[in-house]
Amino acid sequence: MDTLSQHHQLIELLYSGVTEASDWKQGLMRIAQMLGSEHAAITSVNRANQMSVVSENTGLPTECIQAYSDYYCLKDPAHRVVGQIPLGGWYVDQFHLGEATIRRSEFYQDFMFTYELKSLIASPLNRDQQHEQYLVIQFSNEVDLPDLSANSEISLILRHLQRAMRIQQRLSATELDNLTLRTSFGQLNLPALILKDNGKILHINPLAEGVIAHHPNLSIINGVLCCGFASQALSSAIQQACGVVGPAQISSVRMPGEDQISVIAFPLKPDHLGALIGKQHALILFARHSSQEFKELMVLEQVYDLSKAEIRLVSALLNGLTLDAYCLRHHKAMTTAKSQLQSVFRKVGVDRQSDLIRVLMPILMIT
Repeated sequence: MDTLSQHHQLIELLYSGVTEASDWKQGLMRIAQMLGSEHAAITSVNRANQMSVVSENTGLPTECIQAYSDYYCLKDPAHRVVGQIPLGGWYVDQFHLGEATIRRSEFYQDFMFTYELKSLIASPLNRDQQHEQYLVIQFSNEVDLPDLSANSEISLILRHLQRAMRIQQRLSATELDNLTLRTSFGQLNLPALILKDNGKILHINPLAEGVIAHHPNLSIINGVLCCGFASQALSSAIQQACGVVGPAQISSVRMPGEDQISVIAFPLKPDHLGALIGKQHALILFARHSSQEFKELMVLEQVYDLSKAEIRLVSALLNGLTLDAYCLRHHKAMTTAKSQLQSVFRKVGVDRQSDLIRVLMPILMIT
């Protein structure tokens, strides 16, 4: 296999390694071999305390990784220099530290040399205010350092490694957000589901499944919530909640039938329910008007995660009280009330009191 084909195969390993751990490990090994080594690691560093975690490695014994993470990461003299290396550049210990510093270093004398490692090079891959990630290549006693200045191929591979890592991080973040969403969503004590603006169901809890299964005018067809005779009204309510046809707001559809169920569509902001799922989504709740399950306080607490004090404030404003009148009635300082109101704005996803009332007023009309 020629060099170009080998590079293409390595790049394919990096991208397939986003979801396949064995391909990722093999890709790291290939990078190490390109540079004349059998050892490679992806290291994450907390910039505040310099604590490091080896998230990926190949060719290094477990006890070496453990010793580095437990203690020797704090003794690594590279920390003083590598943070100044630009992304894609290289830190070379023999050049940036020098032989004299290496001979005096506890990190090298008690750690590196113990595991028959003579020197290392590192390239910053990702960096933000809190963390840095590096590709680190370690070299054994009998291996000389490569000439990085003349190695354009490794620069190309590094760019693909950076991209693959960003994809991997986004995928991990999405999985975490979905897990958080499912956990938070499952804690709602109301029949609820989350829809896209086209009615496609993203999440549904067992209570909502039960309501749909037993209601003659509700059904799920090809993953879309359907509403029988009120399908057009339901579609309109969902689009209003998603902000497709104007400012996002709560709306409801009263279902025909003896059980007096309403379908209520809430705007679902990116930070509702502890998840980042985008703007074009609606939280759907089913309310039985003949019962006590769908009451204003429950909705404000469960859907918007408002505290008891914030709920009292919102209820007062929805019922026509001014902020001054609320403070006077409840013996609250104005600064406290304003602070609570700002917290409510953030949780509901609005910037002004008028928008807050516009969004939440339909709750009074429903209940």
